Amino acid sequence: MFRNGLQPSHIIILFLVVLPLILVVVGVVLLVRRTQRRPQATTPQVGGPQWHPPPPASPVPDPIDQVRRLADLRDSGVISEEEYQARKNKLLGDI
Repeated sequence: MFRNGLQPSHIIILFLVVLPLILVVVGVVLLVRRTQRRPQATTPQVGGPQWHPPPPASPVPDPIDQVRRLADLRDSGVISEEEYQARKNKLLGDI
């Protein structure tokens, strides 16, 4: 008999039965906690992240349409003739 009252057969039972049982219980508890933290995906992803096309680029405004809009603003009195000419020349100079 050992000093603390354990016999060799008790130590064998401890290492062969009790410790593996404790390890299994701890493993199950950790697995359950991990699955509870991470929500399940609604759709399975196959082959990694899904590719999404980029959003369409904003259409390039047509300079002729912009000149027409400027003419409408001039005709309705929103901008002056000088402002119309300046903006028109800038638009047509960018072509």
